[in-house]
Amino acid sequence: MKLSEKEIKHIAGELDCGLEIHINLDDNTIKALPSQEDIENNGMHDDWANDIAEVESWKNSITLEPLESWENYKFMEDFIETLSDHQMQAKLEIALGKRRPFAHFKAIVENSEYRQLWFEYHNERYLQAIIKNLPNELLPEIE
Repeated sequence: MKLSEKEIKHIAGELDCGLEIHINLDDNTIKALPSQEDIENNGMHDDWANDIAEVESWKNSITLEPLESWENYKFMEDFIETLSDHQMQAKLEIALGKRRPFAHFKAIVENSEYRQLWFEYHNERYLQAIIKNLPNELLPEIE
């Protein structure tokens, strides 16, 4: 069974929020859950017990995890290279060199004319990274 483009975008969004995605390969049921570590550290086991039991009962499934922080950092570096505004490039490069680069980058971009461009760029890059991690049998046919 193939996933739809809408389902893949939904998966990317959930992963970008820090959730793990579990896909039942027999029927393409998709479950987004916090990581086991988050569940245990935040005392949320009772809240997620039914979903965890369902996922654990699946015989043929895969789990997708959020991208690593270095991958998101690379997105920021690559985004900077796409800008023709050299002053903005310099500001963002300085932000990446500081302690807490994600927060500094976000603060600059969110208060700039490049805010929407960044979100579109990030979402597309995240989506492409997720597509690379999906088994071929789940990918939609490319026309």
